[in-house]
Amino acid sequence: MSAVTPDITINGTLVSPATIPQEEHESYFQLVWRRFRRSKVSIVGGLMVVGLVFLAAFANFFSPTDISKIDLKSSFIPPQQVRDFSPDPIRLQLYRHIGQIIQANLGRRHEQSV
Repeated sequence: MSAVTPDITINGTLVSPATIPQEEHESYFQLVWRRFRRSKVSIVGGLMVVGLVFLAAFANFFSPTDISKIDLKSSFIPPQQVRDFSPDPIRLQLYRHIGQIIQANLGRRHEQSV
């Protein structure tokens, strides 16, 4: 026996199911991709993940030392202090002046809010 689909009556007209237009549905991936593209935060996060995967894939290229080489002499060197400026008097005076300006502006802002 073959399965025959019966015709449907719509508004008094006999219509076969093959002629009824089918609605197009988006797949789950298409729904997720459309929502992903709308969010700027998700795009930035996705680019960060792609960048990390890229760095992990080419870690040997970006590494400053060979991973198979062991240097026991440099393994006991203490960490170095990081300095963002040299202690010359001109820069120190500039940083003090900037600090005074910031403190004056913060004090003025505090007086206005009271």
